[in-house]
Amino acid sequence: MHSQALNKSRNIRASVTRFLVASAILTCSFDIFLTLEVAGATIRYCQIAEMCLACIALGGKGHYRGILRDKSFIALLVFVCLNTVFVFRSESLTNAIGYEGWLLINVIFLVAAYGLTERGDVSVSFLARWYLVGSSIVALFGLLQFALSHVGVYLFVTQFGQTGFGRINGFSFEPSYYSTYLIAAWVTLAYLAEKGSFIVLSRRMGYGCLLVLTLSILLSTSKLGWGAMALWVVLRVIMALKSALCGRSFGSNISVRRAVPLVAIVIVIVCIVGLIGQKYDLINTFFAGSGLFGTSAHSSGDRLSRMGSLLALFVQSPLLGVSLGGVDPALATYLDIPYSTNGLGINTTLEVAVATGVFGALAWLFFVLTTCLFRPFVSKRDACSLLTKGLAAGVAIQFLLLQANQNMLRPYFWVGISILFAALQKGGMASRRADPHLLGGERADNSSGQAL
Repeated sequence: MHSQALNKSRNIRASVTRFLVASAILTCSFDIFLTLEVAGATIRYCQIAEMCLACIALGGKGHYRGILRDKSFIALLVFVCLNTVFVFRSESLTNAIGYEGWLLINVIFLVAAYGLTERGDVSVSFLARWYLVGSSIVALFGLLQFALSHVGVYLFVTQFGQTGFGRINGFSFEPSYYSTYLIAAWVTLAYLAEKGSFIVLSRRMGYGCLLVLTLSILLSTSKLGWGAMALWVVLRVIMALKSALCGRSFGSNISVRRAVPLVAIVIVIVCIVGLIGQKYDLINTFFAGSGLFGTSAHSSGDRLSRMGSLLALFVQSPLLGVSLGGVDPALATYLDIPYSTNGLGINTTLEVAVATGVFGALAWLFFVLTTCLFRPFVSKRDACSLLTKGLAAGVAIQFLLLQANQNMLRPYFWVGISILFAALQKGGMASRRADPHLLGGERADNSSGQAL
């Protein structure tokens, strides 16, 4: 009787854990839905779910000795500690404390994701599957948003194109936020499609998700989204040429069967771009604010100006920061304009440098670069699967986009890097134990012998 009650309790706990994980990942881009305004701060559902998961992960028996020996995690802790110390140097203590709280929630979720996978409550495969499918569900909603705007129904639409159509923003503040969120999943799926295996999704589901994400990013007409897609294609072409020059066969594993869906998606991209250009005044819609093709330069000029101001602030005090919540007040004072909570900082690396000084910025960059680039693609110690490399590529491109928009506390960036970090820990331990099941119970393809 006691064992039955114990098993029932464990099943309920497992179900609650999986629900919280799936819902947190699904809603990590929500800025204007399932949110609560408290004293001027936006509390998102995903943050509440992440705190609940942290209680579950940290409340039970866990093995955290490995993460405490991880150099990249130690660097992250150095960054967090410096930001905490510099909270009291902010011109707005309330704002600084709020940002510190958001940062701690993100870091705690990273630790929770590691703990849950290490203890076996969820697998990395489960996290990755929901990461890819969740992004595709939001992308589907974006396509619905676009279709309804043509019949006069504007569902959470925040911006409009030059000819009056609703630009896709999903549940985000604006299209650029939306496309930055989706690009990580798009790059991951594009990488896996190129390699011929979606690992955690069926072939049909994988290509379906890739197509939906492609359409949604294109129809958002976000310069950042389009630019990131073009950048990824160019990078893969360069890698193919490099492999050919070195005598390696970059695409030997791409059969006709695998190539046809990719070619079809490329054709769809070309057609969508052509239709947008013909019907929606592509030049004015896409290049507005860039200063190109006769359009105004208000957007690009403003961003470059604010980046220059952030750099000037950093030069004034390279060692002592003002914390993440103190960047905007400091920038407002420097520019001699009224301070608002709309966000003045525009480059996440410069934002971190102003917030935590040169040592905090170096610690932050060490964490990001080792997690997204060095360990997945360079280090020989970590036996990384195709999925881990795909996730790393997606988060790296997303981090690159964050250099021109938003700030480094975006929940979806931390969800992505938390899943990647858990996958790296699982892969690293598996390689040392000679365990073929790198992703927590599901067999993964290992790409250590393939060209990147």
